[in-house]
Amino acid sequence: MPKPKRTPNDGGRYLPRGLLSDWAAGTTAETYRPFGPGFAIPALELFPSPGMNYEILPDAEADRVRARRARLRDALLPLGWMHLGIPAEDLGALSFDPPNTIRERDEARHAVERIWSRSDDVRESLRAVAAQFASKTAEFRVLTDVLETLQREAFGGEDPLDPDIRALVEQTRETARWAEELWAVFLDDLAPHDDGEPWPPALDDGAYYAELRPRYEERLRAGV
Repeated sequence: MPKPKRTPNDGGRYLPRGLLSDWAAGTTAETYRPFGPGFAIPALELFPSPGMNYEILPDAEADRVRARRARLRDALLPLGWMHLGIPAEDLGALSFDPPNTIRERDEARHAVERIWSRSDDVRESLRAVAAQFASKTAEFRVLTDVLETLQREAFGGEDPLDPDIRALVEQTRETARWAEELWAVFLDDLAPHDDGEPWPPALDDGAYYAELRPRYEERLRAGV
């Protein structure tokens, strides 16, 4: 390949687009599939990060790069064991180093496929957890929405809650918001295969909310 050229704008090194396209698995619009880092290192599929930055470094930096890959592996693999229950022997087969041969690459792919084959059970467990989260979220929304309605209609805009209780409500609201954002990303990353069920599962239960709202409002209004 030709020597990369620097651009006048940011000083980065770039190759002509056509040369990189030639690395694809096909040469037509129907078969074109560009190679990404996950093709050479299948383990990266288990730890997706759309905002990840990649560096292209000279061979002289090879030892430093290998050491950094090892640190990343040591940091990421325990997450699979602790939070997803993936067996240690399956995680131990993962490599973050580029393969030297097609055989090594195929072995790395098989190691990842063994973990994905377990993901159906993991997803079912997470769906059960998400269902509990959704019901509790619905209950919390019912309480806060009814309180806001009563504050406006029965208390002339004055907050009916003790300041300490109000602080606890706001803290709970913020924690739930943070948990939903984190949970959504986590669930989305764990669904590489289509099993016929919606993914990610809903983190709120609208039907349950609609069922609870009238009952809670009637009880709270009776106590006003």
